[in-house]
Amino acid sequence: MDLPFKTKEKRFVALRNKKSDKGDRFMASKKLKELIASLPEYKGIEFRILYHDKQGGYWIYTHKGLDRILFTREKIKPTKYDNDGEEFIRAIFKDKSGHTFIADKNGYVRISDGPDVFYRYLVSDGSLSKTRIPFGANVYSIFEDSKGYIWMGTKPNGLFRLRKAKNGGFIVKSFTNDQKNKYSLNCNSIYCITEDKSGRILLGTYGGGLNIVENPHSDAPRFVTPDNELSKYPAEARKIHDFLYLSNGNLLLGTNRGLFSCNISGKPRNTSFFPNKRIPADKKSLSNDMVTNILRAHDGTIYVATYGGGLNIVESGDILSGSIAFNALTTDNGMVSDVALSLCEDGRGRIWVVSEHSLMEYDPRSKTFSNYTDGFFAEKFSFSEVKPLYSKTTATLLLGTTQGLLTLSTKNTGKSKFKPRIVFDANDTISLSPEEKSLSIGFAAMDYNKNVPIQYAYMLEGVNNDWLYTTDNHINLSNIPAGTFRLKVRSTNGDGVWMDNESYITISRTPYFNERPVAWMMYGGLLIAFVFSVFKVTIYIKQLEKEIKELKLSYEEKKEYIRLRLGDMLDGNGKDSEENAKNSDFIEESDFKQKVEEFMKQNVANPDLDVMLLAREMGMSRSVLYIRMKSTFGCTPNNYVQDYRMGLARHLLTRNKELNVSEVAYRCGFSDPKYFTRCFKKAVGCTPTEQRNMAQKA
Repeated sequence: MDLPFKTKEKRFVALRNKKSDKGDRFMASKKLKELIASLPEYKGIEFRILYHDKQGGYWIYTHKGLDRILFTREKIKPTKYDNDGEEFIRAIFKDKSGHTFIADKNGYVRISDGPDVFYRYLVSDGSLSKTRIPFGANVYSIFEDSKGYIWMGTKPNGLFRLRKAKNGGFIVKSFTNDQKNKYSLNCNSIYCITEDKSGRILLGTYGGGLNIVENPHSDAPRFVTPDNELSKYPAEARKIHDFLYLSNGNLLLGTNRGLFSCNISGKPRNTSFFPNKRIPADKKSLSNDMVTNILRAHDGTIYVATYGGGLNIVESGDILSGSIAFNALTTDNGMVSDVALSLCEDGRGRIWVVSEHSLMEYDPRSKTFSNYTDGFFAEKFSFSEVKPLYSKTTATLLLGTTQGLLTLSTKNTGKSKFKPRIVFDANDTISLSPEEKSLSIGFAAMDYNKNVPIQYAYMLEGVNNDWLYTTDNHINLSNIPAGTFRLKVRSTNGDGVWMDNESYITISRTPYFNERPVAWMMYGGLLIAFVFSVFKVTIYIKQLEKEIKELKLSYEEKKEYIRLRLGDMLDGNGKDSEENAKNSDFIEESDFKQKVEEFMKQNVANPDLDVMLLAREMGMSRSVLYIRMKSTFGCTPNNYVQDYRMGLARHLLTRNKELNVSEVAYRCGFSDPKYFTRCFKKAVGCTPTEQRNMAQKA
């Protein structure tokens, strides 16, 4: 039956005259009717196809009610080349000849001559086989140097050097740690490889730090490591996930304990290293110390991926310093996850961020993210830490997963370009009384195809000038100032693509008397009166000082005189505090430190532990305790207690797998595990569960 509604309207409008509206009505084809009739829900019942909307949905009427049907395209899924179990991709690399190397956790290295053609396997002797034969080592990194040599880093089988042979295969030579030779490879787990401008091969090892391979093409290369000539190499930078070499000789090292920089152009013994780490009080510091990947885009921008701190963009500052300024992008800026495993730039300058269960596409121009989550993929899998491979010719990304390779077109991801309209559950204008400073408002982006992953950004114009991001379709505004403001909201569509669909409502709040200009005039008068009073008090104090000078009083007499003049409140307190300070000096610093540490060890699980209790145990006032703690430990008592608890928590999470998060919280003096989780994430940069997972992966 013909559709009884107009198709060119934005809402349901019934056809009044079928003849005059002939060009504005929908005619369901026979094929469409047969297709819908074949669906299990409509077999054996009468139905009418009422409407075909702009998102491709069909509205169906039956005796049961109104349905909407959408025929979707096939979802993307990885491709496995071995049906036996898991196929965990560890390395993807394309050499100068166009050959693509794919290495998996099962020990296989596949090589192709063209896209999607993987038909040769690298054997340990360097030959290439069409038969599925393992290489025999888990390859984590692959690199081709300026002379055409292929270098493969493994875990834990050391380094392999491949030189092309005339028969089409390779001549393979391996290098491992030799305890008898201090100039051998110092660690057999190699996560990243590159070449410097001098032709030396740089290795990032997970356990031995930076290795510099001198005379790399000889039969016996010389490995310069932190165990020989890199004498200034920091011990906490031993576990390298990735590095970035710049043409001026600067090198950025991404480690488990922060981002380190150096310049390797000079002599190794003179090479200095500069750490950049997370400083909770500094928003421009690195957002998380676990650096997983580093990328330099074509425009020169440097991106740093972190595990738990999102994506960091290097904004300014000297690279060879410990004060690099970062702009951290997290879930507060539209990312679907703060876990960033690897990075890749496509031909349009977009930065692709790989997370464990999702992809995020960052547009540096609009500074927005398009997210690809579970609903975009056909089956459950996880992405690996391998860097994606981008092909300029096909504009596709080749990504590693736990279930094989995933190929994604960056030009046509299949995402909808539909721009949903945003509607509010309130009038266009809201008037508030002076007492009403809070407001709850709901809204929705009208996307019928998908609504679960929709993200929103909102801004109360005139109050805050930055967009705030959320996945909730309602917000609670508090402390609304007096005046008239616009609440602006924009969103993604159902496929996670940010749209230019900004909508707003007006909020007006009547001011209290003290918020009006006349009130500020009165406050100004009071301020003038206060300043005049301060002036009079200052004169009085000077007169008092003059009296003291004329009386020629001793030090104690001056104190007593001032106490009498200023009141009984101060009488005795100043003297007692001084005596406490003098007595506390007799406690040796080592004894004081030992006493504090012993007290913390015995009382860390006590949720009532505070500075007052610590001061009472030490036998001194809080002010004296404050001075001693700053002198001995370099921090305040509150910070010391918090750091002690967080340090114990990290130790228990890493070393004691039998304790759950709640038990760890109780042992560290927290009566509320949820509050413990918030404190832990604020102090460490990740949740307790993420900390434990990182320790297990390492």
